[in-house]
Formats: sequence, C-alpha cells, structure tokens
Amino acid sequence: MSGSACVGLILNCYSLESATELLNSKLSRLQDGVDKLQELAQLQHANCQAATEQPYEAYVDSASATAQVDAEHITESSSEFLQIPAQRTTADAVLRWEIFEDRYPPSALVGTQCSGGGAQNQDSSNDIETFTARSGVLAPNEEQIPSLIESFLRNVHTKNPVLDAEQLIRQARIIASDGLGWDAWSCLVLLAAALGRIAKPFDAALAVPASPGANYTSDPVWSTEPANTAEELEEAESYFVLGCRRLGGLKHSLLGSQCFFVAGVYLMYTLRPLLSWQYFIHASTLFRLYMHTAYELRRLVPPSPSHRVSTQDRTTKRLEECMYWSCFKSEIEFRVELPLPQSELASYHHPQMFPSPRSPAPADEQDTPLGRTADEAADGPTPSLLREPSASSAHSRDYVNPRERVARLCNEEESWYYYLTEIALRRIGNRIINTFFRKGSAAWLDVRPLLGIALEFDTQISAWSANLPAAMKQWETDSAIKRPEPAVLLEQGGNHVLQELSWALENRLLEVRSWLYQPFMYWLIHHRTTFAGTSSAGPKEGVHSSESRDDFVLGVGKDGLDGKDAATLYHFLVSGIQCNLKILDMRSLRHRHHGLWYDMRSTMTAALILLAIIKSGNEAWIPGGAGVIFGSCARAMPDGRPVAGKLGHVIAAYDFWAKESPDLKRHREVLREVADSVRGTGRFDSVQ
Repeated sequence: MSGSACVGLILNCYSLESATELLNSKLSRLQDGVDKLQELAQLQHANCQAATEQPYEAYVDSASATAQVDAEHITESSSEFLQIPAQRTTADAVLRWEIFEDRYPPSALVGTQCSGGGAQNQDSSNDIETFTARSGVLAPNEEQIPSLIESFLRNVHTKNPVLDAEQLIRQARIIASDGLGWDAWSCLVLLAAALGRIAKPFDAALAVPASPGANYTSDPVWSTEPANTAEELEEAESYFVLGCRRLGGLKHSLLGSQCFFVAGVYLMYTLRPLLSWQYFIHASTLFRLYMHTAYELRRLVPPSPSHRVSTQDRTTKRLEECMYWSCFKSEIEFRVELPLPQSELASYHHPQMFPSPRSPAPADEQDTPLGRTADEAADGPTPSLLREPSASSAHSRDYVNPRERVARLCNEEESWYYYLTEIALRRIGNRIINTFFRKGSAAWLDVRPLLGIALEFDTQISAWSANLPAAMKQWETDSAIKRPEPAVLLEQGGNHVLQELSWALENRLLEVRSWLYQPFMYWLIHHRTTFAGTSSAGPKEGVHSSESRDDFVLGVGKDGLDGKDAATLYHFLVSGIQCNLKILDMRSLRHRHHGLWYDMRSTMTAALILLAIIKSGNEAWIPGGAGVIFGSCARAMPDGRPVAGKLGHVIAAYDFWAKESPDLKRHREVLREVADSVRGTGRFDSVQ
C-alpha cells in the first residue's frame, strides 16, 4: 500500500488526535535527520582549519552522499528557525541579479506599498489616517450576520482555524436577536462578517472550458466579472470599519488578539498587505503579552491533555496553540516579501510542535443547551436565539445546533490536516531560506556545496507531498492546471472546500520548492557557460533527452563536479524550470483569499526567472522554449496591446486585481519592460 493510501486510511479510522500524533511522528523522523546533520556538521567543523573563510565548510552525510553545508546556520538550534532574513527570495531580489544589468533599484516593486501606492481605493483621499468607506459607513444588517458568519466559517476559517467556531455562531445569533454591543465578541463578529461578505466558494473562480467538449487542461477561459460587486465590497468595508472602532477597547486577552488577527486577514483579502501587517503585529504582541501574564508571571503551565479538564479548558489550550502558529506563519510570510521587523513572538519557543485538534465534548457536557457547560446554563436563562426551539416551533426545522453546524461547514478533518501540513512546510521553508539565502546570490556560483543539503530538503518536501491523503490531492498539476473532471465533482457533492484546501497545499509545496531551486536557477543564468544555444520558440527536442543529459554531465565535469553531483544539479535545473512554469498557472487564479497578494508576487518572481533564463541564452531548457512564455498566438487585452502565452496569463491577472491593489500596476509595467527587453522589441507579438 502506498504512503498516501496509508495516511488516508489512518485519518478515516482514527480521530483527529491520531492524525496529529501521526504528523508529529513524521516530523520527528525528519527532525532526527536534521539533528544528525547538525552533529556531523559540528564534528567536521571542529576539524576544519578554514572554517571562518569558507561559506559552506561542514561536511554532512546526506543519503550516502557527502556534501558541504553552512556550519554557521546548520549548527543553530534545530528545534525551529523562528527568524529568517527578509526579502531574499522575492521578485525584487531577482531584479537585482546581474542578468538585469542593475536597471532596477532595491524594492523596485514593493516600494509602492511603502509610499502609499498600495492603499485601497476605498480609503478616502481626504482622510488617509483612518479607515473610511467610500460611500460612508452603512448600517449593519444584524439579521444577516449569522449567514455571513457561516460564509466566513466555510470559506475562510478552514485555512486558519484560530477561532472557537461554535461560540462564534452562538454570538452571531445573539447579535441578530439583541443587537450589536461594544464588547470584544461584537468586534470579532463584525470582522468575521466583513470577511464572510467578500469570501466566495473556490469553484466560483475556477477556469471553465470554452465548450462542453473542451480540454480542462488547455486554454482555460477566465471570468471577466469582478471578484465582488461594489455593493459587496462597500458592505464588507462597513462591517470592517465598525469592528475596527471596537479594537481600541480590547485588552491583552486571547479574544483580543483574535480580533486583531481577523482584521489582518480581512486586509489581506482586500489586498492591503502593509496595513495588514500592522494588525498581525498587534495580534502577535497582544498574544505574547497574554501568554506571559497568564502563565509565565504566574508560574503556571497549560493543563496537560492527560488530566481531566473541562471542554472550555481544552478549547482554550487548542486556541492558544492555533493562535501562536497562525501569528508565527503570518509574520514569516511578510518577512519573505517585505523588509519588516518581527514581533517578540519570533523569540518565543512554543513547547508544542503542532496545535492540538478539537476533541469531542464528554457526554456530561453535551446535554446542556447548544453545548453550553453546566455552569453557564446555571448562570441564567438562555438567550432567545440560543434556545433550542420546541418541536411545535415553526423554526424547528431550520434550527441546527452550533456543533452540528460547524461540522457541516468546516470539513474539520481535512481542514486540520491542511493546517498541520502548512505548519510543517513553513518550518522546512524557513530552514531553506536560512540555509541558502543569508549570503549574497553570488555565492551560488560555487554550486557544489549546495547540492547535498538541497537534496536533503528536496527529500523532506517530497515525503510530505507523497503522504498527503487522497482527499488532499484533488488538485494535481502538470505544466498546466488539471481541474477535476465534472463527474468527480458531482460524486463528491461539489465540495469546493476540499478543492481549495488541496489547491492551497499544492501552492505551498510549489512555493517552498521554488525557494529550494532558486540558487540553481541563478547558477544556470549566470554561469560562464551557456548550456543550450538560443533558438526559435517552439518545442525543444534534445535538451531533456538522455544524450543531452550526458553532454551536460560531461560539460560540468570541467568545473569539478563528479557524475553524481552533475546528475543532481541536472535534476534541480529541470525541476526548477518546471516548478516556475507551474507557478504561472497555479497561482494566477481569480480567487480572493488570504494569500492572494503572495500569489501575485510569486508569479512575478517565476516570470522574471524564466525571462532571465531566455535572456542568458538557455531558452532550450524551457519545455516548448520561449513560445511557452510569450505565446504562439497573441490575443488582445482590454488596452489593445497584444499579450499571449503564460506571460499574458500573468499580466491579465495583474490587470484583474490592479484596481484594488495599485502596486500590481507596477508589477505589470516592470514585467512588460523586462519581457520587451528580452525579446528585443517594444511589443508582445505572437511567436511564430
């Protein structure tokens, strides 16, 4: 039985706790491998007389191959890399590569964010110091709030399960009955409602074939309709502004940090990353202060899972762990793209490698109304909308207990597996960045020391990918998006939540791999030898054949690489190009989500790397050559300029979102400039 089948069987047979234990054991095995590398590196470092002069001097044993790694960083604590260097893997960094001849300054793309160019058009031009809705703050429709919260849980919460979903439903029902207050729960419900107003099911943005018999993997047709109507955006912004007005009264509590976190998520959904970072930092700071005062100053520790604790204690522990890991992931995501500082959370070593899943409530705690504890039920009468309706009630047929409602909305097992895998991949990604990106890119020209440790990372990433259960593999890629067949969607009930989770995991795997392969892309572009002569666009024969592979191995042998190292390098070059091609397809969807801005940034990086490969004379390494990038037939864009190929697909995505994120206009302009310079023309013609 395959690894993925085994994992899927385990998840079907056991509880979420078992799934977490499985993931912990897998990560422990990977951790043991890293610890072994660390020990070997320390031993070699002690015997290395030139340790301070060489960037990669500690020899390690990786899959029976000897390689050199950076002893300065591999000997750091292998528990986690909580901090990473900022903005080293991005499109801004790629524009500084020598191939682009120093034409662009540092932060040539994200500079528009810092200068205010990324502010959303909804912000008033007369009052840029505060959030204001363009048409004024609309009065909230309180009766609509429960349905907006359900939209939030279905389309947003599944990727970042930091909230008590059952309690959120209860509070939304209370507000629908009794009105909004100025308390923390009203704040959180308003912010979640704002997200629920603009979040759409994933399948609403999927590519559809031009005709019923068309191939799903070729020539997708993208909707030209806006992701949201102006009315939806204005209503969402009003809910957000009303929620922000309540943030100032929050204390350093778990609920307070959750409010700031959800506000940050909303700003990422609406493509305002710099403002979003402000709220994520507040969330991290409040959470760190909460943990410090709740446990450290009082010399307390969270209750052990082995002890008999109440449902509320278990829920609080789980939410604390989720809040830590979500804040940690969010700060790292910003550090990857923007030169921003991290909060104190970066120095806080959380004792749990993974957050704990939700556990079923004991039988004696399930008999109270709507899952309330016995103490809560004894405190007073249940609010009207929280009481279970009698059998004779006209609304009894429509009433659903919050726990049951959450189970229907959130795909909890798949959501939890996605969340834990995200955390694991973030750790691996951090190690890759710390290993390869602390020094300047010129160090990558000495490629031999990179191969062994890169192979180790590649193995770890492949292990996670191979062991994903079948439910998380609905979205597979080749060089183009492969959408599930209609019959499969009907069989699965059209579960867009599973589609989105599997797509998001594929995105994360591509991102981590792109970081791993980037040093080898730089080597291919800037090495003194051109390994494939320039030629006309179109399918290439030979560069990936066994004969050309052998020629490549012989060629790099002159640079001191033996046959095994040369074969490993060849693997990374081919894989890196394929990875960047996939990113152009996978991360250009017209789907609004938390990582949308990161998707646009990733496509820019991939496009620039592929253009640099063509410019360096290594076009033949790209399957299909330059024709894949520039297109074999042009199509008119709204502004009348012909754009085609994968580049046209990316530019069309920038055009689609540019109204909400003006910094994407800068991305489009720079990409056009670079493409024009590579082709030696001032326009995007079709490639014959």
